[in-house]
Amino acid sequence: LPKKNMDMLLSMHISPSGVRTLLEKLGLFGITNVGLASKGLDVDYLLEAFTGDMAILMSDFVLDAEMKSDMFMGQMVQHKEQKASMTMTYVIGINKKENFMHLIDMAKEGGMQPLKDGSGFVLPLTSSDSVFLMLNDRYAVITSKRNYATGFLSGAFKGQKMKDIYTDAAYGQPFALTLDINELFRNVDPAISNSRRDSAIISESKKLLSNITLKG
Repeated sequence: LPKKNMDMLLSMHISPSGVRTLLEKLGLFGITNVGLASKGLDVDYLLEAFTGDMAILMSDFVLDAEMKSDMFMGQMVQHKEQKASMTMTYVIGINKKENFMHLIDMAKEGGMQPLKDGSGFVLPLTSSDSVFLMLNDRYAVITSKRNYATGFLSGAFKGQKMKDIYTDAAYGQPFALTLDINELFRNVDPAISNSRRDSAIISESKKLLSNITLKG
């Protein structure tokens, strides 16, 4: 995973056989198979596509404000509008690529398009934002930054050191969620508020916590 500007990491293992058992216990196995049949799939075929390993990374978080001009009671007035941006990256382990490619075919029907160079797929969201999906035989990466996907699959990020708060929580655990409060608030501009008091509160809040971790 890209280890610079990491704000949050969620890693987990969900057993595909456990998901199957859960569907059976809830009485949803049959109806789920009926729904998948229209796509030429069934629950077992679908679950065999995955290893059950996955991770969700949030990085590059920024919260600032920009001046906007709007009409109010016949006059043009300026005001601050908060603007947040971040990069989300989702990685999932592939067990059987042939099965996984059937899901890709379904995504194509939903508007996902192959990249011109054949390296993956893209789903345009707006005129400026898109979601990219790239994969090899072991992993699929879905992200809003194409270079994050290519970097992960090529191993380009292996030389980067991950903070101890992430490694200590994630390794050896079936579930781990770590939020780096220091990193998250580092790019929160206190000037996003029109109130000096609120700006001061934001500045002081940065000193209260360093990180939050849940694991087990």
